[in-house]
Amino acid sequence: HNLFDDVRKAKMDFYDLIYASGLSDSTLDKAAALIAQKQEKLDLHLFNHFRMVRNICTPDQGQKFDTTIKRVIIHMTGRTRQEQLKLFLFSKF
Repeated sequence: HNLFDDVRKAKMDFYDLIYASGLSDSTLDKAAALIAQKQEKLDLHLFNHFRMVRNICTPDQGQKFDTTIKRVIIHMTGRTRQEQLKLFLFSKF
C-alpha cells in the first residue's frame, strides 16, 4: 500500500464532497482530518527514511546527500521559484 496513494485518495474523496448535498460541517471536518492524518504518516515515513539514509553515508556522501535532499524537499513542498532560490542560496549545506 503506497502512502502517496493514500494521501491522493483522501484528497480526491475530500474534493468529491463538493457534489454532496446536505453536507455537514462534521463530515467535511472528518474528511479534512483524514487528509492531515495520511499526510502526517507520509511525512514521518519520509523523514525517517531520509534520516536513515543520511546516517549510513560516508562524510563525502553526506555532503552530496545534504545538497541533493534540499532540492528534493523544495520540489516536494511546492515552493515558489523565488522561495526556492532564497532557500537554496541561504541554506547551510
